[in-house]
Amino acid sequence: MTELTKKQIVDECGSVCFSFAYFLSRFCYIEAKESKQPMLFKLWPSQERILPKILDSMLLVVLKARQLGLTWLCAAYCLWFVITKPMKLIVVISAKGDWAVEFMDRVYFIMRLLPAYLLPKIIKQTSENLVVEFPGGLQSTLKSIPTTEAGAQSKTPDVLILDETCWNPYIREIYNASKPGIVAAAGRIIAISNSIKTAPGWGWTRDIFTGAMKNENDFDWIFMPWWDRPGRATDEEIKQFEKDGTHPKAFIEGELRGGMHPDDAKAHYPATIEEAISAISGSYFGKSLARHDKPVPGIKGRLTYNKQSKLVDFAPETHGILEVWRYPYYLLADYDEIPWERRYCIGSDVSEGLGQSYSVAYVMDRKSQEFIARLRSNRVDAHTWAKLLYWLSDYYSYSRPSSGESWHEKERALICVETTGAGQTTVHELKHLNANLYVQLAAGKVGSEVTKRFGWHESNQAKHDMSEDLRHFLISTLGKIYCPILVNECSTWILHDNGQVGPEDSTRFGDCVVGAGLTVQADIFMEGSPRQIMPPLTGWRARFEEKGRSNWAL
Repeated sequence: MTELTKKQIVDECGSVCFSFAYFLSRFCYIEAKESKQPMLFKLWPSQERILPKILDSMLLVVLKARQLGLTWLCAAYCLWFVITKPMKLIVVISAKGDWAVEFMDRVYFIMRLLPAYLLPKIIKQTSENLVVEFPGGLQSTLKSIPTTEAGAQSKTPDVLILDETCWNPYIREIYNASKPGIVAAAGRIIAISNSIKTAPGWGWTRDIFTGAMKNENDFDWIFMPWWDRPGRATDEEIKQFEKDGTHPKAFIEGELRGGMHPDDAKAHYPATIEEAISAISGSYFGKSLARHDKPVPGIKGRLTYNKQSKLVDFAPETHGILEVWRYPYYLLADYDEIPWERRYCIGSDVSEGLGQSYSVAYVMDRKSQEFIARLRSNRVDAHTWAKLLYWLSDYYSYSRPSSGESWHEKERALICVETTGAGQTTVHELKHLNANLYVQLAAGKVGSEVTKRFGWHESNQAKHDMSEDLRHFLISTLGKIYCPILVNECSTWILHDNGQVGPEDSTRFGDCVVGAGLTVQADIFMEGSPRQIMPPLTGWRARFEEKGRSNWAL
């Protein structure tokens, strides 16, 4: 090999410092998988496609199929960063200790084959740390560490790489603990993961990725399907995909013939974003969600009660816990003063109100077969929740009373409350308020009479039946689901291996699903379609007389 002149060495070092791509193409050798021999790192088209975001994004989440060369790319990037930039810290957190060591092995493999003139002075080289020193005593450090709950809390890295986040049981805690220091250092975070739904960190990974897709967080995002590895798709398949978007199939069909379960194939080798972020074995509600993929925000506010008029009303409020998509029919400009019978019903899950799980209630307009309002909070105790449900059932009553009319002279919306735990307190208070409550008939001991049980009593079978009824409603309703939280929770509601239904993991809420399911139970309990009561009842006039009010709250 021809020896370089000092000027050529200076030029090469300058080009390497200026361009990571130049470093890769000229000096970066990786280990060939089959031969175990060094080979120049020639970027695949998919790697070239994502490289700008790897280099420039302040926050980046990458969801990918297996074996797409991202670990080697990140190892090369980390080494380039630490040998070209003084006074920098780059931290890589792997889900397991041996993965952290393997990452550094790849870094050192690349480093051993670099020309000596590209390397600063090596101060420390271990299975976890690489420390280099530049002229003037300035140092930079690369750390590859296994997962701990503290993460990079005590450090201020310039770059934090979270590798295989779906396998990291503490990824949520690590991210929350690490981000303040990284933000303080104006650093960057790169999260990389497969889509293994049974892995302990999948919930966080999916939330970050879907949030990035919806612009609900500041992350940029990248999805890499299984054919991003050259050789997995035939030339004909690639041409067909470029022509009409038909996904390649040969590789996956080969994996299935080899005995891989279809669900595992979708998890390890997703072809689409939908396959990558779908719940284990798909959502329990499956294709029934297809029509409800465009939720819209309602008007947020709170309910108020006027003691003099004895009327409940809705007051818009930015951070209110009530979200309304449709007003009660009697507030509309075209209200004909003819009340409806059995028009509204409410279902409610109840929590302790301690800031963890949520109390959630939905209002259904049985005429349009839509959920038209949602009450949701994790800071309201069960006793107060009963009062809010009572007011909600009054606001969505079957007709509008005149000011001063007796509190008990009208039919309010039926309320179906889940009575496990805190729900018992809510039902007890609603009975005291003489609310219109859902009732189950329960047989007692042999020879005893049938007894009434107020509210919905949870059991594994009852929860399964409720989920099935909700699924049927999603399919059969002519209306649409407007609540984005409900759609999201439904997408991760699954049938577990033990036969129980619920959220796919402990990081997810299912309170909206239960609230919606109980609303469907109330609808079934009421039987028959809502109908107007003829002739018109006098004195039942809407308090709002102005014209032009739309059915839509929006």
